[in-house]
Amino acid sequence: MRLRVYQNLNRRCLSIQAKVNGVWRVVRYEEEITLKNVSFIISEAGHQRVLKTKRRAVHAWAEGEETEEHLEDGFPIRYNPYLHDNFINAETGETVVFTKLAYFNGKTKESRGQSCAIQPNLFSC
Repeated sequence: MRLRVYQNLNRRCLSIQAKVNGVWRVVRYEEEITLKNVSFIISEAGHQRVLKTKRRAVHAWAEGEETEEHLEDGFPIRYNPYLHDNFINAETGETVVFTKLAYFNGKTKESRGQSCAIQPNLFSC
């Protein structure tokens, strides 16, 4: 089952969404989760609204399948709507749109990815 994960800044945890009757709904809250085959998605309309109003709104998330696999190492993943248009590898500044495995921690706001970091028109592992 595909899940969406985003940082819930009010609860200081992660909100986990799943499709319920064809609509994405929050089904639970977690302190941490690991996903595989992860896509990093940003709603362009939501991003523009945040820039215009300078108010927080959920417009970016990671979507993947929950797994019990453990991430041994990886690169930090960040998103700041005022600085970047995409999720980025915080070490290199490269755009990240997909990773095979990603770990998210809602308490420390830590997100780490492993393996393929795919940029548009550049597919390399």
